[in-house]
Amino acid sequence: MDVHENYAEWNAEKQVADKSSPYWYWANILKLRKDHVDVFVYGDFALVSPDDQNVIAYKRMLETEEGATEALVVCNFKDHEVEWVVPEEEKKLMGGKTLLANYGGEAPKGETVRLRAFEAFVVGDL
Repeated sequence: MDVHENYAEWNAEKQVADKSSPYWYWANILKLRKDHVDVFVYGDFALVSPDDQNVIAYKRMLETEEGATEALVVCNFKDHEVEWVVPEEEKKLMGGKTLLANYGGEAPKGETVRLRAFEAFVVGDL
């Protein structure tokens, strides 16, 4: 098997050294899941905007004696920008803390959200 011609650019050592690399994005996803296993693994699942052809959005929720904990995951799997009208029930969560965003920074805010190509983020009250 030949070594790929771009091995000097595309390799594990460079990915680990670059905090904005896919390596670190996936490490952060796994850390979020591990830190909040009660919500992301054992919590309830609810599909949001099931009729939307462009956006996949869902909530993970956990009810405890102390109250509810929720996280909203929003993904655009299209190769172009799309708009998502945030359902009334999710507007409060959209104003919550950004837990993860593949473009970095904060998740988009507002009643209608513009999602860039392949953009994904998690917001919530964790």
